[in-house]
Amino acid sequence: MPDPILEVTDLEGDFNTFINPGLLQAPDFNDSPQEHIIYFTNGWSIFSTCIDITNIANWDETTYPTRTMSGMFKQFLYKINENGEDTLAYDNAGDWSDLIIIKSNLGQAWLPAWNFDGMNVDLVEQGRAGIYQGWQIKFGSNGFYLKLFGPFHEPTNPNNDNFPMLNGWGIVGFPYHGISTSAEVFCQNFVDDVIIMKDYLGAAYLPDWNFNGIGDMVPGQGYQIKLENHTSPNELNVVYQDGGTPPIEDPPIDDGPQL
Repeated sequence: MPDPILEVTDLEGDFNTFINPGLLQAPDFNDSPQEHIIYFTNGWSIFSTCIDITNIANWDETTYPTRTMSGMFKQFLYKINENGEDTLAYDNAGDWSDLIIIKSNLGQAWLPAWNFDGMNVDLVEQGRAGIYQGWQIKFGSNGFYLKLFGPFHEPTNPNNDNFPMLNGWGIVGFPYHGISTSAEVFCQNFVDDVIIMKDYLGAAYLPDWNFNGIGDMVPGQGYQIKLENHTSPNELNVVYQDGGTPPIEDPPIDDGPQL
């Protein structure tokens, strides 16, 4: 019988022939900026982002010293042209004219065609309140998308997050990358205050009727919500991920020599 041959394989998946003794350790996460692409439809929609908008990467500080919504769209809004190429919308007058309006949850509006920025808010100074809100937006055609780089939003706690909301009508975002959560789970800790939640298509969550027409909330979208008996601007605790079901664990890996 020939002598056994010891073969070193890439068990950790890090393209390195070094084996961690004992329990295998996962490679460190890449700390480079993350990417979030938000696609828009023709007409009205509501958007939010998973990127921490107080720390957007690749921002042109010289041209746009204040980090505003208008500056963000002028730098990072793209459209696919007839040749299938990505083009910066701000560089093409025809494309740029199709961005009609953006509104905040307070009704403040930015109207690019009129060079009117009623939303002229510093996103950095606005801080966490801006990270959690959604914005209404209207386009005159399809094919636009916002491409942002930066760190993803880091929630307050695993599974739940402290969310600043206003009493009455407001617009909230869903800034959780790679996660989808039902409207019922999201609102479960303050459901007695919720009158209605709606997505941009008009599908509604009505707790009093035990009706969820929204289904799962989607990263990158925003939702209109009406609260009563909530003391503004106190934060509410939302559940962005149901912690009741334990995560699926990978089977143990035998990293011993394979003879």
